[in-house]
Amino acid sequence: MSEPDFRAIFNQPPPEPSVAETLLRRNLQEKSAELKTLWEKVNGEWGYEDPVYRFYAQSFKVYAVQELTLEIVTCLESLVPERKFHPFFQKILAEGTGREFSMADNRRWVEAAAPTIEAFQHARFFLDMACRYTPPPPAGTAMDSGWAALRSLYEIW
Repeated sequence: MSEPDFRAIFNQPPPEPSVAETLLRRNLQEKSAELKTLWEKVNGEWGYEDPVYRFYAQSFKVYAVQELTLEIVTCLESLVPERKFHPFFQKILAEGTGREFSMADNRRWVEAAAPTIEAFQHARFFLDMACRYTPPPPAGTAMDSGWAALRSLYEIW
């Protein structure tokens, strides 16, 4: 039995980007100013530093970060509007948004408030990747982990 010619496999041209990937690439370019403006807001003192501080200070004000999380999510949804997010991200968002502070949260602070910070951090990560990969890498090239993560968010395999 002869061995397969692996050079033939690796020398094949890369597949054409899917419709969803093409849309993601186009919208990253078209929305780059909007992404950058939101990135600056999210990474400022009141966007990034304050919610993490509020979590560790056990302050009910940590719950306010949900508004910023949802603003990021709306922006990310606009990049590939016909695609749902990866189920893991959807679960993290569901568990970390729509929450209201209750005095009972103080007795179980980490369990009550950590999902809010987790949802924010994941949304912030994907916003960061959207900004970092604007412009997107050329189609068909080796993927950096950040670009692969951004594609995974929209389940672009």
